[in-house]
Amino acid sequence: MRKCILNISDHEYLLFESAYAPMWQLDSFSDFRVSLCTPAATYKLAEEWVKALPNDFAQLLDKAINKKLKLDKSVKENVGLMWNRLQHGDTDFVYEKCVWVGIRNMAFTTPANIQPNVSTWIYNKANGTIVLEVTENYFWHYLEKDKGKNYETYEAFIKRYKPLAVIVIPEETAKYWLKDVQALVKHMEEKEAQKKKDQEEQIARNKKENRARKRLEKKEAAEKAAKKAAKVLKKKAPAKKVVKKIIKKVVKKVVVKKTAKKLVKKTIKKKK
Repeated sequence: MRKCILNISDHEYLLFESAYAPMWQLDSFSDFRVSLCTPAATYKLAEEWVKALPNDFAQLLDKAINKKLKLDKSVKENVGLMWNRLQHGDTDFVYEKCVWVGIRNMAFTTPANIQPNVSTWIYNKANGTIVLEVTENYFWHYLEKDKGKNYETYEAFIKRYKPLAVIVIPEETAKYWLKDVQALVKHMEEKEAQKKKDQEEQIARNKKENRARKRLEKKEAAEKAAKKAAKVLKKKAPAKKVVKKIIKKVVKKVVVKKTAKKLVKKTIKKKK
């Protein structure tokens, strides 16, 4: 399965989907898309790495269900209209920690190169009703005139501006959404944790194999050194000083030296 569908009505739904991997294979670095599908049109709401999308969306849903997601009192016009004005350079906005207060209600926004370019908002009305609103962004805020299709001036865009979709989400529907999205986030976290565990286990196996290979290489080097040392010895066992001198000359490493020394002595003993 590559899709997670959040139904709004019989003909409207939010679609979370992966273009490349089934849901059960997703991790935090998978590409992910979110779309709003209605009888009138389908809007691509977001496209980015997977974890940020459902995780942030779940947090907003939780606040909306608990009626803690009203628009800031400074948002006196349509939130999407104000977002366009801010990007155009208007200055009469309220900020919190250098961020416009309206952003706290933004669920998704499409990359700048996608047309139509849209932002998605979730908020509570004064009576607590949950609203999902999709608004259009002026495509040429940051792009040249020759980019995209059907260029229009900012003034012409503002004149025709209106929200693309304003949908009331029943509280029970929002709760179902939250449950499904949290399950998706949990699944991704488990998948990521398992992936991390597998990587750590593989690293441990590689280290163990490397240690075993080095021990084998040392052993083979010691055996080779011992054979080479034994060849230069006379049939009768020479003095200990001579044995030490030969081993020191043939074998360099301390660990190998000890092993080689044992093997040489063993060889000499057999010849006696």
